[in-house]
Amino acid sequence: MEKTIFALRLKELREVKEISQYKLAEILNLSRSVLSNYEQGIREPDFKTVRLLANYFNVSTDYLLGVSEVKHLFLSQEEMKYYSGILSQINDIKELNIEQITDLLKLFNTHGEIIDKIKSLSDLSVSELKKYLDLLKIRDSVDDKKEANSVALKKQD
Repeated sequence: MEKTIFALRLKELREVKEISQYKLAEILNLSRSVLSNYEQGIREPDFKTVRLLANYFNVSTDYLLGVSEVKHLFLSQEEMKYYSGILSQINDIKELNIEQITDLLKLFNTHGEIIDKIKSLSDLSVSELKKYLDLLKIRDSVDDKKEANSVALKKQD
């Protein structure tokens, strides 16, 4: 029987964490034989168990199921340092408030594939991406002004 991506990833995550099937089964309130069957590809877990395993290993359910290569739900210290470096290079970063920075980091975390693509861009392409981001900021500014004008006109009525 060929093992599923889920089975392979579950075993890999458990071994990287250096935890036995017995211990993991005890922590998650599963039987060791069920866990073994998951790792061997004999059985597949229900949604609740997939979420339980993903939370325990701090990975996305999509990663665990083989839908995505984005492994972690949260950025590691090394990734935070890397993305902070990118953020500091974006023009006018001083204009961003903490909420906008937090939203940007959430976006990075949610769209890991995009980040990997950005990492592989040439310096010229990164420069073009910065220009595009500036254009998006201008568009947002125009949209905000239109919305403010619309609200002001409604108040006058």
